[in-house]
Amino acid sequence: MDQRKLARGIVYTVMAVTIVFVAFAVYSGSKQASKESELQKTGVEVIGTVVRKHKPSGGQSSSTSYVIDVKYKHKDSVLERSFSVNSSRYDELKESDEISITFLPNDPTKSQLTEVLGKSLNGRGFIVD
Repeated sequence: MDQRKLARGIVYTVMAVTIVFVAFAVYSGSKQASKESELQKTGVEVIGTVVRKHKPSGGQSSSTSYVIDVKYKHKDSVLERSFSVNSSRYDELKESDEISITFLPNDPTKSQLTEVLGKSLNGRGFIVD
């Protein structure tokens, strides 16, 4: 009888953890979608420069992360931000390449690669809406 209670307790615990995980995933996804929507509506596009490419190591994941660091200007400030990209985009880009960035004018630290937003800057080869 005690084993049945233990098994039932484990099943309920797994279900509760799964529900929490799914709720967090939905919340995170909607927050990211909201940021991207705001960038699409009010974002300002500029040309940034790839200053570094790297594949961060660490963590327990066996997958490789591909990251580019990009500098871009806003008013009198130069900002630098890291962006995750897929492996083929990582391989295509070289340090010193230009790439389009879209940022929020009221908070230029909130930014995204324009190509991720599905926009184009003057036909520079990005996907057009």
